[in-house]
Amino acid sequence: MFLYNPIMNLNGHRGRFASPAVDLPLAKPGIATKENDNPEALIEAGQPAGIIHEGVNHEGTDQEGMNQVELAQRIKKLRIERGMTIDDAAVQSGLTRSWWSKVENFRITPSLPALFRLASTLGTTISKLLEGLDARPPLVVVRPAERLKIRRDAEISDIDYESLAHPRPNRRMDPLVLTIESGGGRKKALAHDGEEFMLILAGRVLLEYGSERVELVVGDSAYFDAAVEHRLSNPFDSQAKVLCVHDSARSTAEPDEQT
Repeated sequence: MFLYNPIMNLNGHRGRFASPAVDLPLAKPGIATKENDNPEALIEAGQPAGIIHEGVNHEGTDQEGMNQVELAQRIKKLRIERGMTIDDAAVQSGLTRSWWSKVENFRITPSLPALFRLASTLGTTISKLLEGLDARPPLVVVRPAERLKIRRDAEISDIDYESLAHPRPNRRMDPLVLTIESGGGRKKALAHDGEEFMLILAGRVLLEYGSERVELVVGDSAYFDAAVEHRLSNPFDSQAKVLCVHDSARSTAEPDEQT
């Protein structure tokens, strides 16, 4: 069961955040400010002192300005700079390794209680962790050499991702170019929120979507509900490139556990 508590969101506007069976008091509306940037505040408000809520999928939140990809990259960078493995971070934070992996691979967005614990583990604060993530320049141009290279699900995927919109952290869409070498791809089908669009730029790929298997060639495109488990692979002889665009839609439904 999730209780929704109207508090000030991360941009200073009234919004809604989800937390499990904890109604954060309105007496602390500055929960995301420097003055109240204290991971113990949530515990005092009712969070258990052991393993706290591991965050929810970004369903059920209105975290405008908190782009999943940008936040995930920042968290991963900080963890590596601190010389910590995911296992280290899990032990020190009381959050599971699976949860950390999902956050760093931008599959879930942390709830506020979990974000407090995460920031504390990384030796930073909520305000510093989210600084600049609300930046929304009206126009950004990314040259080929300026694309941001991203690795996702490295344990089960060798797909290379390049972000085409990283200079605008606060965005509603994430356009990416995927490079899949011959014989490569993701080993396991996964699902996530929102919708997704793909356009094949070079080579051929195999799209597995639920029980369907579809071969896509140059010029083909696919548009689908990403809540259904799916994966891309390249069982063919040459490298493939795919333009992939997914949105950051947020459902108000209580989320199922994602893998």
